[in-house]
Amino acid sequence: MSGPAPGRAARGARRRHALHVALRSLQMAGAGLGAAAVFVREWLRLEGSALGRAQRAAGRALVHLCATLGATFIKVGQIASTRADLLPEPFRRELTTLQDRVPPFPFAQVREILERDLGRPVEAVFEHFEAEPVAVKVRRPDILEKVRLDRAILLFVSRVLEAVIPSLRLISLEGAMREFCRAVEEQIHLSNEAEHNRRFRENFAGDPDVSFPRLVPELCSDAVLTMEFIEGIREEDLEATAA
Repeated sequence: MSGPAPGRAARGARRRHALHVALRSLQMAGAGLGAAAVFVREWLRLEGSALGRAQRAAGRALVHLCATLGATFIKVGQIASTRADLLPEPFRRELTTLQDRVPPFPFAQVREILERDLGRPVEAVFEHFEAEPVAVKVRRPDILEKVRLDRAILLFVSRVLEAVIPSLRLISLEGAMREFCRAVEEQIHLSNEAEHNRRFRENFAGDPDVSFPRLVPELCSDAVLTMEFIEGIREEDLEATAA
């Protein structure tokens, strides 16, 4: 029995990709409108010192939006959370939750990815493995496809914006977005993170004040990163600890 003609199969693949992009765009638009509605609602209630409350509400809405849309937008929120020079403090503090408190995906999928990449049952590799995320990073199962879709959408939107607002071409919005998406795509390959860990450990080997968690190389892959667990303090908690 012969399969579909190559041309027809290619057209079908393009239609499916276009449908995925359209559905993802609708999801982004819906979530974005929800976040904007929360911000406007709180803004209209402002009375004097209530500005901070509105900023926190807007921050929480943006956190929810980024978590809903996935990896690319979580990365946007993570970068924004480091810009105390640009963002109001109440708003920025809400965004810091995207750094290490993103909702986990089901543990059954974690087990499936671990056993596929490591080639052994979880119980044969770890003395104990808790469902609560600790020191083993596992890439979300659908993240590669979502990041590619987000890239297509963001590049399309940036091209449209450059066409509608010609002055945006001066900052090369599409080029900047392309570079950002490339950086995000690199970071979802955990083998790159493992290599960065090794490089940092080598560069700071002689500094007693800097420490990086040791990798467990035989338990690392492109989708799994296993390292020692080190107790630490979040950056924003340093002042309270010192006091």
